[in-house]
Amino acid sequence: MNSNTAKTLLSLLVIAGCGALALYLIRGPGPEFDPAPHRAIGQALADQALAFGASGKIVLLARDVSMIPNPASTEEVKAVSEALRRKGHPLTQTNLSKVDPLRVLRYPPGDYAELLRKLTDNDIVISLLGPPEFTDAQVMRVGDKRPRIVALCTGTMPEQLNLKKLFDDQFLHAAIVSRGELTSGYAVAATMDKSFEALYAVIGTNNLAALKTYAK
Repeated sequence: MNSNTAKTLLSLLVIAGCGALALYLIRGPGPEFDPAPHRAIGQALADQALAFGASGKIVLLARDVSMIPNPASTEEVKAVSEALRRKGHPLTQTNLSKVDPLRVLRYPPGDYAELLRKLTDNDIVISLLGPPEFTDAQVMRVGDKRPRIVALCTGTMPEQLNLKKLFDDQFLHAAIVSRGELTSGYAVAATMDKSFEALYAVIGTNNLAALKTYAK
């Protein structure tokens, strides 16, 4: 390598380094990912599922992160699985779905209907992709089957779905929602982990009135 080539390469490295430094100074190092709230979500979902009794299958619905990594989802899946295993009720199966990261995370309703149709009332579905939203035809396909559904319903999902109707129709039995979706009179549960409690709350039939209502 002659001296001119070496100088050129050195100059390119200096320019690249300066560019990287400038980008770092403009954007900053970025927030460090905190797995604690997501681990707490997984633990809370598992606790709610086991509260219904675990006499049947336990099915987990989660996003497929093989192509687009998502640390939050990965931690939630791990936490659910570990919590259930510690209690002696490991997951029966995990159904992964490729989801559009720019849309509200939802499990495909047709697949949801087919899954519920094959389960029994003693089975439990833990969904990191929300509850089902069925057409009349899909409800007929499910029939009278009502497995217990415990779902993560954070973000704007309560604004887009009629959660009360889902509870009434027994297509949702427990939900974790963002605290911003609660009325100001909602009492904080003293037993929940603080990192979870500050952001989320568990909603069931006993405190469904705490949810804000939206026109549907």
